[in-house]
Amino acid sequence: MKYRDSGKWFRHGNRDDRHLKFPWKSGDESNSFNIFMKKIENTEPESLLDLASGGGSAVSHQVFLNRNLRQTLAIERDLKCLGNIQYRFKYVGRSRTSEAVGGDVRQLPVRTESIDTVMMLQALPEISGISVFLKETYRALKVGGYFIIMVSELPFTGDLISLSEFVQFAENTDLYSGYEKFQSDAEECGFRILESERFAEKSGEYSRLISFSKK
Repeated sequence: MKYRDSGKWFRHGNRDDRHLKFPWKSGDESNSFNIFMKKIENTEPESLLDLASGGGSAVSHQVFLNRNLRQTLAIERDLKCLGNIQYRFKYVGRSRTSEAVGGDVRQLPVRTESIDTVMMLQALPEISGISVFLKETYRALKVGGYFIIMVSELPFTGDLISLSEFVQFAENTDLYSGYEKFQSDAEECGFRILESERFAEKSGEYSRLISFSKK
């Protein structure tokens, strides 16, 4: 953690250019990442919760762009990632109001109805226990709060199994089985769908940017 906090990891192998470039693709209003960032900013949150943050690219960009945030929490399980996230916050000068927190998104270390906006970027397929995840997200949000998520339209199979077989398996084991099922499950949990936009990725696949609100 001391090594990561020193910034040496980012300065090695030109990582600082790839991981510490703020804002990313500035001015490109057609870029899906920038649209995702703007959606979150437009909810005008004072408190922001980022789930399964990974290395913290998305949440660090948001705290850099949105100076109205008073509290930002990034939930991640991996220790190395937590160090990277906190360094990003330090790098953009927001470490006093932003914190990387070790935790499980299925059991959030967050008070009930304490968060204005929850965000998640392309991490949903990694979650085991989608129904529990949705309930915890709903619990943490204030009434009228927002949940903004970018996710692949279809689950990744690696061509090792047919999509239909994986979808059946995923639905039986509470994994991500596709955006339509996820939207339906979110509505059953109490969320209201505000918008669901489709974006083509360079890989030839599609992603969905879905905006929910808590009723």
